[in-house]
Amino acid sequence: MKKTVILAFALVMLVCDAVAQREVSGVYVGGHIRRERPNTITKLRQSGFTYVILFNVHVDPDGTLKTDGETICKDGKYVFQQTQPYYQQDVANLKTPPTSITRIDICIGGWGNDSYTNIKNLVSSQGTGPSSILYKNFKALKEAVPEIDAVNNDIEQDYDVNSAAKFHIMMYDLGYKTTLAPYTYMSYWTQLCSKIRASRPNAVDRAMIQCYDGGAGNVNSVGSWNFTGVSERHAGLLYYSNDWNLDKNMAQFQK
Repeated sequence: MKKTVILAFALVMLVCDAVAQREVSGVYVGGHIRRERPNTITKLRQSGFTYVILFNVHVDPDGTLKTDGETICKDGKYVFQQTQPYYQQDVANLKTPPTSITRIDICIGGWGNDSYTNIKNLVSSQGTGPSSILYKNFKALKEAVPEIDAVNNDIEQDYDVNSAAKFHIMMYDLGYKTTLAPYTYMSYWTQLCSKIRASRPNAVDRAMIQCYDGGAGNVNSVGSWNFTGVSERHAGLLYYSNDWNLDKNMAQFQK
C-alpha cells in the first residue's frame, strides 16, 4: 500500500485491517470535515483510505441527534441543513469517483459520552418501532444522507446488552450495518454481537479493536477478539502527526 497522509482532524485514528491481506484502512474524522471544507473532502477522496468514520453523532435524552452541539435530526426531521447546508453533498462526494472511499460510518459513543444511556432509556420507554423517536430520527438521517452505511458502536460505559442489541437491530432494518469498536469488557461485546446476529445475521459485519489509551494492551492481542460470523477484524491506532508510514504500520497488524 502506498503511503498516505493522515489529515489533522480533531480526532484522527488509523484503522488497519488485521485479518485479510487487503488494502483496507480507515480514519475517524471530526468537525474539521465541516469547518475546513471543501479541502477536507478532497483530501479524503485522494487519501487512499477506504472508509471514514464520522465522529460523532450524539443521542440526547429526548432522542435528538446532534454533533458538535448542532442539531442533525429532531422530531423525526433532518434539520442539519439549517446550519450545515453543504453537509449532504459533501458526504455524497466522499463516495463520488474518483475516490478511494467505499464505506462511511457514523460513530455513536466514546469516552464520557452518554448516548447509549439515553438510547437505553428511550428503548425502555418507547421501544424501537416506527413510532419511536429513535426510529424516526435515524430514518430521517438515512433518507437525508443515504451514503451512510453503518453505525460505529463506541460504547464505553453503561454496557447494557439488551437495549443496545434492540437499537442495532432497528438500525439494520433502517439500512445501517454495525461496526463494533471495543477496547475492554470482551464478554459484553461477544454477547452483544451474538444477540444482534441471532436476529439479524448480517447486521454486524466489522469489528474495530481500539489499540490506544485504555485499549493500548490490545495492540499485541487483536487476534483474541473473535466475533462469530464477523470476518473483518481491524486494529485501531491513535495518531496526530501529518507524517505516517502506513506501509510500516500496516505490516505489524497483517500477520
